Parts: sequence; C-alpha cells; structure tokens
Amino acid sequence: MLGCFRRRCISFANGESDEQTIVYWFQSRNFTIDLRLQPSAPGPLVGLQLLQDYDEGIGRWSTRGGGLIICGDHAAQVLGRPADVTSRIFLARQTAGRQRP
Repeated sequence: MLGCFRRRCISFANGESDEQTIVYWFQSRNFTIDLRLQPSAPGPLVGLQLLQDYDEGIGRWSTRGGGLIICGDHAAQVLGRPADVTSRIFLARQTAGRQRP
C-alpha cells in the first residue's frame, strides 16, 4: 500500500457532496479505491492482497493487482487490470509520447 487517508468530503459525478459518510482512500501500485464505511458490529479488520486469480472459463492463472478488505460485517473487493492490459496501456502511452511534435 502506498497511501491511505480519511476523506473529509467525497464529491460525486452529479455534483453532490457527502460529508457524513466515513470514506477512506487507499492507493496501491496498480489501483486506488474509495471505501465507504457504515457503522458495523465490532469485528476484525483484515486486508488481503491478491497475488493471482484463476479464470475457470479459460482454465488459466493470471497476475493482477487487487485486494480484499474485511471490516466487521462488511467486505470490499478490488481487482486490478490484468497484466497484459496494463502493459498495452503503458506501450500506447510511450508510443503517443514519441509521436508528439
């Protein structure tokens, strides 16, 4: 994890803002998330990092960023882009940078 902080306010695409909901922002190397927390029963706070996932449809393991956060009776899952998508984006950005005048 590269960063984590509690937001004072979160703004939405429709222009509305929320200052009441507890929202934490998390950043890792491959993704960022806003996690909205609601009051919950006391319980564990667990964070797990996804190392690989298995696609039963194609019968193949792949590597991507992601994670699972469990807090009391709530859970949140985040999946990053598969490595081949991330490398295609990186190559496209490099190519676009070379084509600028």
